[in-house]
Amino acid sequence: MSVGILFITNVNPSMSSTPFAIINDVSYFTMEKEILFSMQTIFRINDIKPSGTNDRLWYIHLTLTNDSDQQLNDLIERIRVEIQGPSALYRLGTLMVKLALEIFVKKRQPIHPLLATSYNNIGLVYANMKNYSEAVASYKRAVEIEQQALPARHASFEVYKQNIESSRKKGK
Repeated sequence: MSVGILFITNVNPSMSSTPFAIINDVSYFTMEKEILFSMQTIFRINDIKPSGTNDRLWYIHLTLTNDSDQQLNDLIERIRVEIQGPSALYRLGTLMVKLALEIFVKKRQPIHPLLATSYNNIGLVYANMKNYSEAVASYKRAVEIEQQALPARHASFEVYKQNIESSRKKGK
């Protein structure tokens, strides 16, 4: 089943420093009012409602944020402190990996073998970031889950143990 979403945006040009352009005159769709926003534009979700006439159409009401949005600035600073990295895009990617794991954990049984694989992969990400203590913690969690989910001599145990040893050596 597909669902349509209509974004209703509230933009106050006097309060925002985000560049945008009204492109009605150059749009392929002449009957539509279109606005082109710059990359990394951030909107606050105010409300999500069904259209009322069709259960497959939803309205999402958005407001363009500005540089003085304290709640947004606090969130960005918290992410910057909790997730270290060389760039905003790198930190965003790391945050997405963490959020994906949280969703995966909620959706799967706690001892599912794929969860162990996910923890191992997160360990690989941490190792690539040279955060070896977090890598080892992720690998150990993978081993714990694997011990509950699979037979004792399963091949992935060796892979996880090698990853633990490798990260420990590199972390010294």
